[in-house]
Amino acid sequence: MSRYPSLLRPRFHPMFLLLPVILLTGCGPGASTSTSTGERQPGDPITISGKLGSGLSVAQRGVPGGSAARSIAGAVSGIASISVIAGSAKVGPETEVLPILADGSFSATLQPDADASWLLLLVNEGSETLDGKASGFISLRDLSGVDLSLLPLGNAKRDLEFGDISSDSMGITSEFSLSDQADTFAATFSSLLETAYRDNIFKRAKNLYVNLDEASGQWIMERTRCYATGNTNQALNTYFPVTGWEFTPGFNMRIDAQDPDGHDYDSIASGVDDIEIVPPEAITLKNTDPPLIFSPESPLLISVARALPSGNALWFSSDTGRPEPDGGYVVEFDGEENLGNGLWRFNLLKGGARSELALFDIQSADPFTTDADKAFIYYLPSIRIETDASSRIISVAMSWFAWNPAVKEYREVADFSAFNSLIQNYSTGIVSMKTDPDGINYNDEESANNMALLMPTRDWYLTDVPADGTKVDWVRINYAISGVEYFFTLYNEP
Repeated sequence: MSRYPSLLRPRFHPMFLLLPVILLTGCGPGASTSTSTGERQPGDPITISGKLGSGLSVAQRGVPGGSAARSIAGAVSGIASISVIAGSAKVGPETEVLPILADGSFSATLQPDADASWLLLLVNEGSETLDGKASGFISLRDLSGVDLSLLPLGNAKRDLEFGDISSDSMGITSEFSLSDQADTFAATFSSLLETAYRDNIFKRAKNLYVNLDEASGQWIMERTRCYATGNTNQALNTYFPVTGWEFTPGFNMRIDAQDPDGHDYDSIASGVDDIEIVPPEAITLKNTDPPLIFSPESPLLISVARALPSGNALWFSSDTGRPEPDGGYVVEFDGEENLGNGLWRFNLLKGGARSELALFDIQSADPFTTDADKAFIYYLPSIRIETDASSRIISVAMSWFAWNPAVKEYREVADFSAFNSLIQNYSTGIVSMKTDPDGINYNDEESANNMALLMPTRDWYLTDVPADGTKVDWVRINYAISGVEYFFTLYNEP
């Protein structure tokens, strides 16, 4: 299914968050939290306020109705406040929803951790459909057109007034621009702008909110992965060029079902029930002969994919990585084409009836720009493998680059504040190669420091090199942004 050995397949775990209690308070525009210095200190309470405007309407909490297309708001009953720390956006049963008054206004006080950023998701708790349950995030739009949705409220210097909030084809934005509010935050404007360039991926947090059924405990989560590869020869004693990464066609999708309601792994595996996956556009499963194509008109059935002769098109397992079995399961597959933007639906077929289990809006998971440059939006590593005359490893160093849309080129990252706020699950694997009569062996105990964690600005030095010499077989860098994973691997290939 992928080029990575099974032992390297990432493990996923449930994500929960205890959000702070929301205290309602009145606050005029531009008002500041009182402190001894006259300026809010990191970790102090902060008040956010504003009013629904064009494209938005107030929905009575708990009253069905108001189904709306996602990303374009309709009826709104409240604002779900989602905390993000070190790149991890977590939603759980304790998520608080800030109420919106009948006139569309809101004013609420949060007490965020000093290192926390926040997503403010407009929701309709009374929606009868998953489509209308979450609309989009309140953003500060830059004059260049990008939206800052990940708001660093933890280190804000004063209360935040959004003014009128309106919905358009690009999203949901504040009356005030990012530059208008830039001096509200301790972060530099360039750091805020870099975050705005790359924080679109956090919009996946609405999937976590939408697909949590608090009544049953069912929670269905989607994960996607993007792979890029290169040759170690291009990194020997020089930095690998960031434009040299070759992105693997297609994509990988993994869906985790926790505490499933009305079915479980056994009922699906036995054929009593079935799961239907409906993509936004036609997709071909990888490694199937003849090719299996599924589409909105002809969805993918787990029963059909599992029966394919290749046996490698779809992975369905009860091994969820959680300590206690709950009847949950994992569905994973590779597609030949790149990720299909739009709504993916995950349905249960039971007793001749169809019910919607989950809805994934993965528009934000596409890691490439939509303009003619088609540049990689997020961060690219550049790796240098220092070797001696016998090709033995001396050290492995790394630099990071990011696409700058203003100048349309990759620039080396010097300020890692935005990087650290966006990235999670960052790790590096360095595997050595030993040659013997049986060929190349992977042996963790004999490999020199098989796995190592690299910080963005720190070199990793090999110690205790085996006497018969050690060469680099592959170097892998991977990180995640809000659950979407990116893998960069240099292979020792001709």
